Amino acid sequence: MIKPLTRAGKATFAVVNVAGTLLYAWAVSSVVAEQAAGPSWSYLALLAAAMALGWASIKLPGINSLISVSDALVFSSVMFFGPVHGALIAGTEGFLATRRHSSRLLSAFSSLSVLTMSTLAAGGVYLKTLAWTAPQRVSAPDPVSAFVALGAMALTHYLINSWLVAILTAAARRTSAWRLWKDSYVWTSVSFFAGAAAAGLAYVLVRAAGIAGLAVTVPIAAFTYAAYRVYLGRVEEQNRRIAAMNEVHLQTIQALAMAIDAKGQSSPGHLLRVQAYAVGLAELYRVDETVLEGIRAAALLHDVGKIAVPDYIINKPGRLTPAERKKVQSYPAFGAEILRDVAFPYPVVPFIRHHRERWDGSGYPDGLAGEAIPLGARILSLADAADAMMSARSWREPLEPEEALRAIRDQAGKSFDPKLVKLFCAHFEELHAAACSVQPPAAHGLEEISAGLREHAEALYRAGVERGVLEDIVATRREAIAMWDLARDLGSSVGLEETLKIVIARLRRLVDFDTGVVYLFDDDSRLIVPAY
Repeated sequence: MIKPLTRAGKATFAVVNVAGTLLYAWAVSSVVAEQAAGPSWSYLALLAAAMALGWASIKLPGINSLISVSDALVFSSVMFFGPVHGALIAGTEGFLATRRHSSRLLSAFSSLSVLTMSTLAAGGVYLKTLAWTAPQRVSAPDPVSAFVALGAMALTHYLINSWLVAILTAAARRTSAWRLWKDSYVWTSVSFFAGAAAAGLAYVLVRAAGIAGLAVTVPIAAFTYAAYRVYLGRVEEQNRRIAAMNEVHLQTIQALAMAIDAKGQSSPGHLLRVQAYAVGLAELYRVDETVLEGIRAAALLHDVGKIAVPDYIINKPGRLTPAERKKVQSYPAFGAEILRDVAFPYPVVPFIRHHRERWDGSGYPDGLAGEAIPLGARILSLADAADAMMSARSWREPLEPEEALRAIRDQAGKSFDPKLVKLFCAHFEELHAAACSVQPPAAHGLEEISAGLREHAEALYRAGVERGVLEDIVATRREAIAMWDLARDLGSSVGLEETLKIVIARLRRLVDFDTGVVYLFDDDSRLIVPAY
């Protein structure tokens, strides 16, 4: 996704485009002057073929970049006419290819600039390599020296070209250039070395049959184009299927998240607002795509462990007892355990397990501190706390945004990562606006969804499946039901003995014991005495 460029991104684009365009203009003027003195029809034929192939370039699936099959023509031009002539062909082909797929003139000039610079540099490496391997025959090297120099040229062209494109694309997407290059451009090296091999074959044929041997580069390039077209077409179709599956996956996650959201005291849309804060902060921090997608999913599912915490504890209006607090503090670990076997394609479970850890190590469930806490969990922790502060609870009114910001700043280095706090506060207005603009989906049927999840958990429990976490889920449901039954029965009891008998009977359902004693406070003796 293209985002507004940072200052560094704008500076990067400016430097590359200005330098590359000036070099391209110099190449044009040099070649035009030479052709005016005496046209080289073989070079002009190469230029025309490269322009045609540029217009027929192929877009790489998933990223805003193109793959060209005209490298054989570029390398041949460098070998027979020089680096400047090769740079003119590469820059022209890149400009036309990008204009065909994009209406953004800046992108076209970026392609022109990158290809011009990388071809000039690669051509220089080619000549330097020949000067080292065949110093007496630079203009007409033997095939072995030519292939060695071609390999060096292809490697240089590939590295400079792919890294410049990765850097510019990463600047536009605010992501990691290294990860982008590793995931999307490493395999494109095949195209460069195949082009070098084709240019080497053309060189051998030219030595044997004259300049007409250059014609071999055109069918080779056309065949390569057809092969890429078929292969990348299949990749694109596979990507479409994966995207459709991911959409269903995310819709399922959102449905589960809605049920969780309805369970607790959070105001409607809490999970979606946390997601907006967390994803926005992660993008500003420029996390890589894998972490970003993990945060996007974890933000919706970070409260899933609350399924294992009784509603009467979650919705208790007053302070929690130590036992109740311990039960609540178990929910991140429960959530991680519930989702442990889900095959997420990105890190989700660690972010959920550790989103209640604190920077100073006083959090739960594992007491992690500092950078030992996963980055996604640190981001999620801050986003969750920010929305909680600005949301109403049964025991307090929501904080104003300014008050919440002060509280967050006060917790920098204590609860939260200081770097994240600084970034969050600096961009709070845009993050808050994005979170407030989230429209929670209609809440129809959420109670039925929650009931269905509980029934499913109990069915699994009865079948003896996943007895670890699901046993706790069912146990807490039983606690909640027992407490409700106890309150109902006590309301209809008529005497102390009958009441205490009911208490013992209900407790026996929850705790296995042989002897039970109920103690009551005696006002006269000021002592606790056994009453039943």
